[in-house]
Amino acid sequence: MKKLTEQEIDNLYDQYLKMNQLAMSYYETIINRYKDKIKKTKSIKDLQNLYTYIQNISIAFFDNNNNNMNPAYRIILSAINECTSSLDNTYIIDSQPLTNTELIENKISLDILIKHTRLLLTKAAVASLSYYPRANINNIFKETLNNFSFINFCYESSKIVEQLCKKQKIPCKTIKLVPGFTNKEDLWDGTKLHYFNIITFNNEKYIVDCSYRQFFIKKYNCLEILGVVDSYGIMPGYIMLQDKTRQEVATQILKYGYIKLTPTTLKSYLDGFAMSYRNSNYYEQTQDFSFQTSYTSEIYEKFLRGEDNQLNYEDKRYLGKLKRPTKIKFS
Repeated sequence: MKKLTEQEIDNLYDQYLKMNQLAMSYYETIINRYKDKIKKTKSIKDLQNLYTYIQNISIAFFDNNNNNMNPAYRIILSAINECTSSLDNTYIIDSQPLTNTELIENKISLDILIKHTRLLLTKAAVASLSYYPRANINNIFKETLNNFSFINFCYESSKIVEQLCKKQKIPCKTIKLVPGFTNKEDLWDGTKLHYFNIITFNNEKYIVDCSYRQFFIKKYNCLEILGVVDSYGIMPGYIMLQDKTRQEVATQILKYGYIKLTPTTLKSYLDGFAMSYRNSNYYEQTQDFSFQTSYTSEIYEKFLRGEDNQLNYEDKRYLGKLKRPTKIKFS
């Protein structure tokens, strides 16, 4: 390979700078064109309309030659994600966790374990937020417990449960959920992971999930997001509300942090995750809006043991991030 002279290197660098400046100018033009629409998003209804709008224009950003989205689309999507994050957290199920004053005297110690998990988890979460002075952690704990979403704290939550169970000699397993219930395919680019526990107490098994509330934030449960290419899709919360039994299961876990493990509760709990792994290709191709699965508790048990997975039952195109625009509309 010919060694470049310093002058040739300088020339190539100048070309790079000019191309980079041109690209940035192009991206800024694109963003300026749509930012007013994004900035006007102040409510959940605005957000739903924005998702529909982005789905409608996304076809203009799809590069058929390379079979992917134009880089300018990523910038728009990033701006939308920032806008979504700025909206207040409200919940689609109003079921606040039990606080200290609500605990019933002499109730089973499983409640005490959950109470301590939530206490430790909330303190850890609050301490991790730089804008909260550490000296005020105890003062704001009660308010935070009722309002904190516990987004991205599922691993910490499951490990706290595991440690507390170990001290009390309570059998406990930490379960890691991955999209499609398989590690063989990275269906959601390393996202949508979740951790929960299954514990055995007084010879009964329980599903324990102290960070479950994160899946019921209203702004992350707009059905319209299913039509947005490269979005993170729908949350399990929306799915849980589409069925009476699932809603009852979700409400109990949200309030108490646990529910007795039965074939019905296991199926209901995992149905929420299984359907949240689907993208709009599924709905466009199947026209199935029942929000039900044929998975039984026995199949889910195999999923959790790693003996089976969702890809053996559903088309891979239906699972994972949406990579190209679809025509089906959500509302």
